[in-house]
Amino acid sequence: MATPLPTESGSLVFGEDGHTPAARPVTPGETTTDEHEALLRLTQALFCSLEFSGHIRSVSRTWCERTGFSQDRVIGTHFLNFVHEEDAELCREEFQRLLTGNPPRDCAVRLNCVDGSICWMNLKPSVNHDAGVIYILATDITADQLSAQGIPDPNLILDQVGQGVLVADAIQPGLPIVYANLGFERLTGYLAAEVRGKPFHFLTGPKTDTDTLESLEQAMLRVETVTQEILHYRKDGSEFWDQLIVSPVINSRGQTTHFIAVLEDFTERKLVTEALRDNNQSLAEALNDLKKTKDVVIQRERLHALGQMASGIAHDFNNLLAPILGFSELLINMPEYLRDEDRARGYLEKVRNSAQEGAAVVGRLREFYRTHDDAEDLVPVDLAEIAKEAITLTAHHWHNQAEARGVHFEVVSQVDTVPGVLGSEPDLRQALTNLILNSVDAMPDGGRITINCSANGSWVTIKVSDSGTGMDDETRRQCMEPFYTTKGKAGTGLGLSIVFGIVQRHRGRMEVDSAPGQGTQITLNLPVSLQTSQDSAPPIETINGKAMSILLIDDEDLLLEVVSEHLTNMGHRVSCHFNPNTALESAYKEDFDLVITDRAMPGMTG
Repeated sequence: MATPLPTESGSLVFGEDGHTPAARPVTPGETTTDEHEALLRLTQALFCSLEFSGHIRSVSRTWCERTGFSQDRVIGTHFLNFVHEEDAELCREEFQRLLTGNPPRDCAVRLNCVDGSICWMNLKPSVNHDAGVIYILATDITADQLSAQGIPDPNLILDQVGQGVLVADAIQPGLPIVYANLGFERLTGYLAAEVRGKPFHFLTGPKTDTDTLESLEQAMLRVETVTQEILHYRKDGSEFWDQLIVSPVINSRGQTTHFIAVLEDFTERKLVTEALRDNNQSLAEALNDLKKTKDVVIQRERLHALGQMASGIAHDFNNLLAPILGFSELLINMPEYLRDEDRARGYLEKVRNSAQEGAAVVGRLREFYRTHDDAEDLVPVDLAEIAKEAITLTAHHWHNQAEARGVHFEVVSQVDTVPGVLGSEPDLRQALTNLILNSVDAMPDGGRITINCSANGSWVTIKVSDSGTGMDDETRRQCMEPFYTTKGKAGTGLGLSIVFGIVQRHRGRMEVDSAPGQGTQITLNLPVSLQTSQDSAPPIETINGKAMSILLIDDEDLLLEVVSEHLTNMGHRVSCHFNPNTALESAYKEDFDLVITDRAMPGMTG
C-alpha cells in the first residue's frame, strides 16, 4: 500500500461541490503529486486518483484492462458512476470518513465493467489534502468473492463455451467490442485483446451480403434478438459461414447497455444444406423428366395395344362399309327398288345400322386412346360394362387373327351386375384390354380366357384368367416391374406395370396367381363408389313442341346439308353457314334460339 503524502487536516466532503484546495509549495527533493501518479500509472497496479469532487483524474492501464473502459472514457467521470448501485452509498461514506480526517480503511465494493459484468475490488484509499487528491490502490477479489458464494467466475464459464461470444458497448458509436471469449479466439484467430475497441461488424468482408447486414442492424436498432446466417472472415482472411445470434442487454432502468453476440461456425452444415437443396432440385427435375418419360412410354404402350387391334378394326370397318356401299349402289342403280317402299326402307335401315356400328367402333377407339389427366376427377363407372367393351375391342386379336392362323381361343364372360366404382373409364378400359391381350400372348397355341366380374362387399372384383404357360416365382415377382418382359424385343415390359399403376391410382389392389403349366389369374379389387352414376351428370333438359330459329355452322358441305334437312323436317327454321365469319355476322343481326356449330373449322373455332 502506498504511504499517504504528508497532509493537513481538512473538512471537505467527498463529491459535494467539486472544490479542490490549493496545493502547498514543493520542497527541494520532494516528489510532486503528478510525478507520483505517473509512476503508479506505469506499474501493473490497479490504480486511480480522484479529485475531492469524486471525479477521476488519472487511471492505470491495468485498471482499464480489468474493467474494459478506455482511459478517455474514465478520466473526468465521477467515480461512483462505475460503482454498483448497491455499493455506491457504502463507497460514499468511506470517502467522507477519509476526508474528515479518519484513518483510511479497506473497502470491498463491486465495480461495473464495460461488458455488463461485475468485478469485486478491495479498495485501499489514501488522501493528499494539500493536493486535493485521493489515491486508490485496488486488488481484484472477484474470484474469491464468487468462490465464497459458490458461484463460478463468469469469464471461466464463457471460456468453456464452444461458440464464440462477443460483448459490444451499445452506447458508444460503432458498438465497440469490450469482451471476447476463448471460443471466439479459436473460431476467428483473433486474440481477445486484439478485438477490444474494434467495431461490432469488423468480421464482415467483400462477400458479406449487404442485405443481411442491413437486416441485422435494423433488428439491433429495434432492440430485438435476431438470428442471421452471415459470411464472416477470420484473421487469416479465410471465409466461414456464421450462425450469429445477437441479443440486447437491458439494465434495470430500461436502457440498452450492451449487445451479446454468439457466433457458431456452420460452414459445413451450410455446404451440406446447399448440396441437399441442389440434390433435391435435381431430384425434382429427374422426377419431372421421369413423369414425362412415363407419359411417353404409356402412350407407346397404348399405341402398341392399338396397333395389335388395328388390323381387326380395319377388317371390321370393311365389313361395315360393305352393306353401306352395296345397298346404296342398289338403290342408285335400280330405280325400281326405290318404288318398292318396303325393300327401300329395309336397305336404308341396314345402311343406318352399319353406320351406327361404325360410329360405335370409332367411339370405343377414342375412349381407349384418350389420355388421362392425373388431376381429372374420378366418376362412378360400370366396371361390368367396361369389361364387355374390352372383350369387344380385343375380339379381332383373339378371334379373327387367331382363326386365320388356325388357332382357337374360347373367351368366357361371367359378368354380373355390380355396383359402380369411382374411376376413370379410359384407364380401366386400358387395364382390362392389356390383361386380355397378355392372356392371348401367353397362349400361342390357343386356349381359354375367362373374364369374371362380381361384387364382394365394399369391393368390385374382376378376374382375368387364362390356361397359358403360367409364370415361375421369379417371373411372378417381377411381372409388375416397369420394362420387365418375357417377350424379348417384341415386348415393351409395360403391360402389367401400367395395369398395376392404374389400380393403385384407383386405390385398389392387384394380385397375380400363377404357376408354370397352370395358367395365370390376375385379380383386380376396386372400391365401390358411394355415389351412383346418375349423381355424376345433371339431367338434360329437352324442348318439345316448339319450332326454333337455329344457326347451323359447319365447314363440311355434306354434314351441313344432312343436319339442315333433319332440322327442317322437324319444323325448325335453319340458317346454314359454311363460313364461320358470315355466321358471326348473322348472329349479330338476328336472334337465334339455338346455335349448332362444328368445333374445329379453318379460321375460327366453334
